[in-house]
Amino acid sequence: MQHEQGRDIDADESNNVVIRQRMNLARVILDQRGCLVDDAGGVRHLCLVQQHMHKKGIMFTTFIFPLVIAEMLGIEFMCSSDSDTMVLEYTLERTINTIAGDPTVGGASSGRFTGPSSI
Repeated sequence: MQHEQGRDIDADESNNVVIRQRMNLARVILDQRGCLVDDAGGVRHLCLVQQHMHKKGIMFTTFIFPLVIAEMLGIEFMCSSDSDTMVLEYTLERTINTIAGDPTVGGASSGRFTGPSSI
């Protein structure tokens, strides 16, 4: 990739800079809200709420905040879901086993419940 002035741009480096910048912003937001997730007596359950704009917006939020929280707590796996999601028994265990069983897998998506007909 090239900059408009003809200089080469390292896409991976650019992506990493953007992700780190967003992660720093997420840390500031958590700190401003008093969510000391890295404190022994800190938050263990967190509900992120934002205005509904588009699916990409909330997906980006649920990508960045877990990166920050996992880094702060030193944990490998986090789960995020919509407010109307029903998590069935063993769902998280099976999903985590999917990720843990293959080092080339970076994430997993569980089934979606949209009503009795989807079970």
